[in-house]
Amino acid sequence: MTNNHYNTSNVNDDVKAMGSAVRLLAYRSRTEAEIRRRLSNRYSDKAIDTVVQKLLKQNLLDDVKFAAEWRDSRIKHKPRSKNMIRQELYRLGVSDTNTMDALNDVDDQDMAYQAGQRLADRLVSRNATKEDFKRKLTGHLQRRGFNYQIISTTVKRL
Repeated sequence: MTNNHYNTSNVNDDVKAMGSAVRLLAYRSRTEAEIRRRLSNRYSDKAIDTVVQKLLKQNLLDDVKFAAEWRDSRIKHKPRSKNMIRQELYRLGVSDTNTMDALNDVDDQDMAYQAGQRLADRLVSRNATKEDFKRKLTGHLQRRGFNYQIISTTVKRL
């Protein structure tokens, strides 16, 4: 009798863990490592492994696709340096290989220009002095992880 209860408990754990994982995925795509980390404080390793395998089989977890989506989102909405995006993907649990593949075609010079363009337009519309323009734009690009050479080129270009 105890054995049946234990099996039912495992099934319930699997179902609950799957529900939690699906709720996390409904909010945004996740990496396998994120799902494992988020479920680890509430569910057994066995339940997590079962859920991850099901999600992988259903193509609901795909670190390659996640890395590409993250890169595209950064390019479109929050441009930052290739290195900074690499660090973000590392923290999210994407493998080095998948990260390198996703960032292969990212050009820091283009990203810096995109990152600085909106701020440059605002500074010009506010009649910022040349010194303020350079200082604020330089700081803005530094916070987004660009190196001095790229920042210098981009500030001159803008």
